[in-house]
Amino acid sequence: ELMARPHLWLELVHPGDRGPVESAMLRAHEEDFDLTYRVRTSKGATRYVRSRGYPVGNGVAVGTIADVTVEHRSNEQARLNEERFRALMHARWKTRSGSTFARCGR
Repeated sequence: ELMARPHLWLELVHPGDRGPVESAMLRAHEEDFDLTYRVRTSKGATRYVRSRGYPVGNGVAVGTIADVTVEHRSNEQARLNEERFRALMHARWKTRSGSTFARCGR
């Protein structure tokens, strides 16, 4: 189906990411591109992909698209864990009597 409708892939890009993706693709024959964005699968799932490429001349660009969903989710989980850890380390802890007994961090 993509061969018959080459721009179909843009319909698969998440609406929130379409603007930057379309903009990068319109300039792809002039400059390098490297972007990560969301796409919808035929089953309705959201995946993260990374597109990278560069112009080769005569209005043509070449590039790759790789599924980076696992990496993206892992990085997001690490970021959330770090936020939770920082919040925990900067928290004031109270005893049952109501007095503060510890504060970690700065």
